Amino acid sequence: MTHSLKSPTVSVVIPTYNRAGVIGKPIRSVLAQSYQDFEIIVVDDCSNDDTERVLESFNDPRIRYIRHQSNSGAAVARNTGIDNSTGAYIAFLDSDDEWLPEKLAKQLNLFQQCSSEVGFIYTGFAAVDEGDRVKRIVSSHHRGSLSDRLLYSNFIGTPSTVMVKRKYLQQVRGFDPNMPSFIEDMDLWLRLSEHCQFEVIPEVLTRYAYSDAGDRLTLNHKSVVEGTLAFIHKHHHHDTFNSTSKETGLSNRDRAEYLFEMGRTLICSGLLISHSEAIQVGRRYHLLSFKTNLLSFKPLFYYATSLLGKDAYFNLLKSENTIRSQLKQILKKEQEIVTQ
Repeated sequence: MTHSLKSPTVSVVIPTYNRAGVIGKPIRSVLAQSYQDFEIIVVDDCSNDDTERVLESFNDPRIRYIRHQSNSGAAVARNTGIDNSTGAYIAFLDSDDEWLPEKLAKQLNLFQQCSSEVGFIYTGFAAVDEGDRVKRIVSSHHRGSLSDRLLYSNFIGTPSTVMVKRKYLQQVRGFDPNMPSFIEDMDLWLRLSEHCQFEVIPEVLTRYAYSDAGDRLTLNHKSVVEGTLAFIHKHHHHDTFNSTSKETGLSNRDRAEYLFEMGRTLICSGLLISHSEAIQVGRRYHLLSFKTNLLSFKPLFYYATSLLGKDAYFNLLKSENTIRSQLKQILKKEQEIVTQ
């Protein structure tokens, strides 16, 4: 596959590993974009299937194929794509996701309208299952200086929604290959937020391949624990939680909720794989959540229940989910009565 001498405006980086059966879908979605000044860099992380043959079948000079000689992980593959790209903007796309036709055009138009300090634009996305059915819609409104929010929550969702100015990626040296796969994108977004402003297009412009299957990293409890702990050790310093809500840019309620969710994630996965550090740190985050918002006793209930063991903790989770479901049904019935 040849490469044009003229540098395109956008470089699309697609890491892949043994995805010959689906790699055509994201590539077709890029080729169908209304904005056409791009290059596609597919980084094959040492697949042993027919990935290269599938790519050759497109016969498009804008597609560049780079193959790793050994399997190195998604972070290294994305960095290889960044290093070999030439566009002023870099957009990431996973090898089983796809874009709607206006995705690149709308992000570039927004970049042109924004302050030069904006270096990162993400979009809303639809999570779709293997039958192409929409399971949920994820849309955010967070924009501006987001380092405080990204310290607690990856509301960006998936790299496939993101477009970044090249100069900022170069400043932070791309993805950290030492971070576990579960958290490597959140780590990069946080580091980027220290150098540039963020903007968002809430509209769904990306389709994210959602699966209930066990091969999803987010369902691998060992990966969840390792990734979350690595992120905490790298970014959550001892004085992080001593600042006021005004200084962090978050309300106490929001910060407490983020702390609680991180604690629950660690305890749930930690209990399932008997990881003592994850359980201990998760309990600490429950206490930090309560300390941050003394008006909510929920973190204390979860902390105390975690001391009773796995069955008690998961029974509490199950009970809360049941109550939430019942409340939703009651509210739905009330709304139906009001509208009659």
